[in-house]
Amino acid sequence: METAISATEAINKIRRVNGEFDLAIIDLGLPDRKAEFLVGELLAANPRLAVAIVSGANVSDLRRRFAKADRIDFLQKSYSRDQLRALASRYCST
Repeated sequence: METAISATEAINKIRRVNGEFDLAIIDLGLPDRKAEFLVGELLAANPRLAVAIVSGANVSDLRRRFAKADRIDFLQKSYSRDQLRALASRYCST
């Protein structure tokens, strides 16, 4: 598990580890880039990566917004530990 405080840091970490991550959990409201940009960059660096977007926004709206991206999931704030665990079990190999 790794953390990043910005989109730039997340992109650099994904590129550096060269496919070691199964899942990236990102917040919709990032300080330095739009989530759409980050999703595109993460998937370009690792096409098999699953991305979960955390937001307080309506999940139906988010599904439409990210409809073209594969392996995208959503966590509605405030999500529970069980929801997070279920999400991780869907995408993580270990």
